[in-house]
Amino acid sequence: MSTTAARLQATGEGAPAGGAGARLVVASDWEQVVSTAVEVLSGPTEDPFSLPLLVVPSRAHSLALSQQVALRHGVAVGMAGCTPSQLRHDLEGRLLGLPEHGDPWRADSLALRIAGVIESGPEPWLDAVHAHLTRLGESGVASPGWDLARQTATSLLRIAGRWPDMLAGWSRGRDTLPDGTALDPGHLWWAPLWRHLAQQDVGRTDPLERHRMLLDAVSTCAPPWRSCLWLAAASTSPTDRELAAALSARITTTVIHLDHSAASEEGPTARPWAAFDRVRPAGAAGWTRVLATRPCRAVDAEGRRASRDTLLDRLRDGVAGRPGRDCAPDGPAPDRTVVVHDCHGPDRQAEVIRDVLCDALADMTDLEPRDLLVICAPGSGLPGLLTGLTAAGDPGAGASQHPGRRIRVAATAPERPNPAAEAVLTVLRLGRARATSADLIDLCALPAVSRRFRFSSEDLMTIARLVEDSGIRWGVDAGSRASAGLPRVRQSTWLAGIERMLLGAAMASTPPGWLATVTPMEGIGSADIDLVGRLAELVSRIRRALLDTAEPTSLDQWSGRVSRIVEEITDSPDEPWAGPATVGCLSELATACPGAVVGRERIADILESRATSRTRPAWFSGAVQVCAPADLDGIGHAVVVLADPDTAPLPTGEFPGLNLADDPEQDPAALGRQLLLDALASARRRLVVVRQTLDPVTNAVMLPGPFSTTLDSALCDAGVCPADVTVRHGLQPFSPAEHPAGAAPAGPSWRSFDPVMMPDPVASVPEQVSRRTLLPPPHDLSTGIYSPADLAAILGHPARALLRTRLGTDTRSWRQEATGELPLELNALDGYGVRARLLADLESGASQAEALTAERLRGSTPPGELGLSPLRSQAERAAAVLSEAQRARGRSTPDLVRVDLELRGGAVAPLSFPDGALADPDRPLRLEDLVQVWDRAVVRTTASRASARDLLALWIELLAVSACATGPWHGVLASNSPARVLTAPGAERATELLAGLARLAWWSGQQLVPLPLRTAAVVAGLVRGPSSDWATGRSGVGVQWGRDHDADWAVFLDDSEQSWRDACIGLGTSAEDLSCWLLEPLMAASSGGSR
Repeated sequence: MSTTAARLQATGEGAPAGGAGARLVVASDWEQVVSTAVEVLSGPTEDPFSLPLLVVPSRAHSLALSQQVALRHGVAVGMAGCTPSQLRHDLEGRLLGLPEHGDPWRADSLALRIAGVIESGPEPWLDAVHAHLTRLGESGVASPGWDLARQTATSLLRIAGRWPDMLAGWSRGRDTLPDGTALDPGHLWWAPLWRHLAQQDVGRTDPLERHRMLLDAVSTCAPPWRSCLWLAAASTSPTDRELAAALSARITTTVIHLDHSAASEEGPTARPWAAFDRVRPAGAAGWTRVLATRPCRAVDAEGRRASRDTLLDRLRDGVAGRPGRDCAPDGPAPDRTVVVHDCHGPDRQAEVIRDVLCDALADMTDLEPRDLLVICAPGSGLPGLLTGLTAAGDPGAGASQHPGRRIRVAATAPERPNPAAEAVLTVLRLGRARATSADLIDLCALPAVSRRFRFSSEDLMTIARLVEDSGIRWGVDAGSRASAGLPRVRQSTWLAGIERMLLGAAMASTPPGWLATVTPMEGIGSADIDLVGRLAELVSRIRRALLDTAEPTSLDQWSGRVSRIVEEITDSPDEPWAGPATVGCLSELATACPGAVVGRERIADILESRATSRTRPAWFSGAVQVCAPADLDGIGHAVVVLADPDTAPLPTGEFPGLNLADDPEQDPAALGRQLLLDALASARRRLVVVRQTLDPVTNAVMLPGPFSTTLDSALCDAGVCPADVTVRHGLQPFSPAEHPAGAAPAGPSWRSFDPVMMPDPVASVPEQVSRRTLLPPPHDLSTGIYSPADLAAILGHPARALLRTRLGTDTRSWRQEATGELPLELNALDGYGVRARLLADLESGASQAEALTAERLRGSTPPGELGLSPLRSQAERAAAVLSEAQRARGRSTPDLVRVDLELRGGAVAPLSFPDGALADPDRPLRLEDLVQVWDRAVVRTTASRASARDLLALWIELLAVSACATGPWHGVLASNSPARVLTAPGAERATELLAGLARLAWWSGQQLVPLPLRTAAVVAGLVRGPSSDWATGRSGVGVQWGRDHDADWAVFLDDSEQSWRDACIGLGTSAEDLSCWLLEPLMAASSGGSR
């Protein structure tokens, strides 16, 4: 007799009374499960080549048991466990000859069959369903029948596993719930639906009949295993129990069921955890009933529980139903085996969990990361946050002894479509989606698509610019617009934008021209032609795919359609299985439902559910495991961290009446609570609960949930006040709540492992972190050759110019978001853009009718009659600006003045940079360009009112002409406001001013020059500033600086006026002196207009 059998019989339970070979062992903790399983699996056998059958809830449990066998016996071979569902499929293939492939009772196949019944069935029991679906369709639901079919298929399959007797009753015409209660009206049609499905000739029997056939086959055939060890899950379906009982008739079958109350002589506990511990006791009773055998209670190994003196042991005693200890005023001091952390939202919880893991490794030096377990709710974002906080490059890992260096997180990877399926799904979804410009950009960025069309990361940035500049808003073409309810409007579709790009590569955009209904797009350079061609080919293939898939057809033909999309649009050389897997899932479905006719939306739903790459989690890889409660249910770990247990969503049942009060195994909510209790009981040396008790936005106290309330009550029963084991955290690691002044607060001592707070955790944190405006000197300098337009652009926005020079970009490229709406009206900014293009077309020699037509074809105005009136209004304003410019030009013909100046010295700006901040600060600079003039005048036009930027650009051109050509010269700015006239100084003074401006531009490419032009214009008096804001206390200058303060300036300065003034003072000047240096010469030369 084995040691396990001896111990089991020593409990007084005796041998099983039912079918020979059936044994039910009830263990109270994971150690008892392991001891029993190891001795059963490693027991003597007559045939050493005959392996045992190991049935486990998950692959993780199989690995855990294999490791324990190897730990105790040195080797573990042939212990690849299977889940009950895998065992069922294997036995159906072995004994019944039914392969898993092509099963018409799988979820998707069953959903197609149900959808066919709903759509074509004239049965009277479907009248209520048809009426319901009609109302849903009228309310705007896209595909209510298909959604209902999928939900019903999922529910029926779960009922087949959990309540097979109910389905058997339905097959016999007994349309009731398991207790005989009538079905509710909303689900009354399920019973006749099940009978209809069971009577269909689909080549395979229904799951109930198949289950009966399998039980008969198992009972009469010799299995290939010498014995069976069945590790039961928290909740086991009746059909799986019956399968285990059938196996016990042929081979010795040992079922191990974990039940925390098994150690109590009184049975299930009546202490605080009673509401959480309902499923496992019910499971033990269910196994006893099905196996018809008396349960054997496993016992502890000798000496394992000789001492129970920690708070965690007392808490686990309460879970197991052992006698508790009353709370006393002088109760035992907390021993840090149970710690509760009160936090804010998920971000702060992840930081605290990281510190908890570091603290455990630092406090218990014999632990390894694999001994730590973090349990969070399914779908939680904590695994991703923890992975980022514990990465190899974490700054906290800088010290060699920092425990964070040892932490690696192994989190369960979410399911994701394979690359080919992801691209196919995106294309198919475009048939019902709006197909916005952002959708086109995202489609190009898909890995399989970008590889197929050779889109690099730089290409994707260019595509985003092309899509925005071409005016693409939404809709693939006019046909998709018509299907969305907007016929006869083709502007701003994908096709219209691509046509504009292609025409822009083939013909010039000025003077305005068009071909048929397409106007060329501006800004298509020779380097963009190849990219535009590839993008056009992609859109062309997408249009063909949408046309090919528009009509419903059979699943066989859908396999061909999807195969063509995969071939034409995707390329996955690193994952060659992706394309065949995408097509293969439809081929398998075609075998199961050969007569089904399916539309595009249903195919997309099926692909989404079937063509997924389920990444296997790396269980027991040596890293800290982060998982959901069910993944490692019951497996013991030295340190268990429960992350926010009260926020886990509890699942709901299929319909009212199935979750019976006396059957907690069938109650999803009871199962969710049981899994939380199992997680608590799996802690061996330390239990940590990290929960949200404060709102991260309002800091309001949140009411405790059921788990927290029960835990506090259990701690009191264990003899400890909950406040003594609770650490209260602030919103940030440096919050005052983390380091309270004065006496130490109640609760356990705590230290932060945050890399910033560890050196000096009580160091004061400045209320406002100042931005660093002084940069290291650059290594690579520009040529120092400028044009007047370059000087105007740099001095118009020095912060943006600095970012472009030092980083090669500015913040506008970081925040580009494509517009996905057609304009219904022209706001001020859109109106300015339309007016500017009309003015440019008119200046290039186009007639007003030609300019209007070109603008309409660009798609920038509201469609149809909505856009005519605002377009004419903008055209009139553009014509008025052009008329003013023509008066200034007179009858003279345009001419060009060549500018070629070497600039040294000059009127330098009053700035003092620290030594070494500028590289080659006095380098000679050059100004080169051609400036258009009319007689002795430089005339510029702008579609807006005369602004400081326009005046500065005119001033620089005027100075350049005056320095290079004999005068006198003057400049005219024609705008929506009265014309402004500037008189040029002499050649020597003009050169001196240009040298100072060019020097400031040279410095602006290396360090920040705090000169926001529009604010400087207000300070200098060039333009009238806004009024003071009494609500915020800002002056007119402060209000203007707030308007100038965009994302580029925000990199260096904040939006307060004082921040800008301090930056000027830091460079040895004042805001007034710097503004007047730039603009006073311009103001002295200005006349006309209004300020």
